[in-house]
Amino acid sequence: MMEQNSAQQQISDYALAEKQFVSGHAKDAFPAIAQFAEQGNPRAMYLLACFYHMGFDTVPIDHARRNSLCEQAEAYDEPMLMHGYAVWCLKEDQKPYRDQCTAAVFDRLLKTAEAGDTAAQYIIGKMYMDGDAVEQDYAASAKWFRHGAESGYAAAHTFDEERRKVDEQIDGFFNALLNK
Repeated sequence: MMEQNSAQQQISDYALAEKQFVSGHAKDAFPAIAQFAEQGNPRAMYLLACFYHMGFDTVPIDHARRNSLCEQAEAYDEPMLMHGYAVWCLKEDQKPYRDQCTAAVFDRLLKTAEAGDTAAQYIIGKMYMDGDAVEQDYAASAKWFRHGAESGYAAAHTFDEERRKVDEQIDGFFNALLNK
């Protein structure tokens, strides 16, 4: 029974750390995420790779560490980690393989996003925005960023705000043309 309580506490601790990360409190989440990544938690490995990719205030940008985490993706069969591997680690001269990798995880990420996973919603939004493994579709991108933002994912909220600003600029431009 004691082992079961310990396992439940670890799940609870990880869930809290991921919630802190997605809500924009990366600095608070870093120690727990690093610990869970070191223990082999594949989602924590993905989030830790994000730290090293973006260089939050807790860690400097370190692409070698990011790549090292992402290169373990296949062993863990974690779609977000596999997507990170494809977009961060594969070079332009490996584009056909990169496209194949991102296409292979898109359906799995979409199912995860549809189930309410905020990090997956953000990644799907980004994939639609960039035309990564799917036809570029700004409406679909906005939809997924909005879902992520409404669920509290800070990065998705930022993209949703940027999309709104662009929409306002476009509307203003067309209104100016119509009113001439």
